Amino acid sequence: MENKNEIIQLKGPHLKTCECGCEQQFYGRRNQKYIDDSHKSKVNNAKRDEKMKKFKPLVNDMLHSYEALEKGLKEVDENGWIYIGKLTKLGFNPDCLTQQAKDIEKTEFKYILDLAFRVYEDEKYIQIIKL
Repeated sequence: MENKNEIIQLKGPHLKTCECGCEQQFYGRRNQKYIDDSHKSKVNNAKRDEKMKKFKPLVNDMLHSYEALEKGLKEVDENGWIYIGKLTKLGFNPDCLTQQAKDIEKTEFKYILDLAFRVYEDEKYIQIIKL
């Protein structure tokens, strides 16, 4: 394990401080910001996480709805229908972020990845179809 006070000699004459926040000093090229790729990845991952923070509730809602549809698919009747209450107990949200499609008969469906669904007119039943 390296000593925090030890200055690392890399490919250059310029004394630098790693910009990832570890404050490790090293000799590197003029344009070098990080000791190595792992330090650069740490910074880039933190930036991506911050950018994706606002999308996390949408993605989680979609994930829970998809998982509920997967479980509900095992309990559908012969026409693919299931009571909506069973799915909502599993975390299904019919208003989650989905894509829209129509089948050959022009029936509108919403789908998440490989599972399509539509809500019956009385809003008590959902038809689930594996694409």
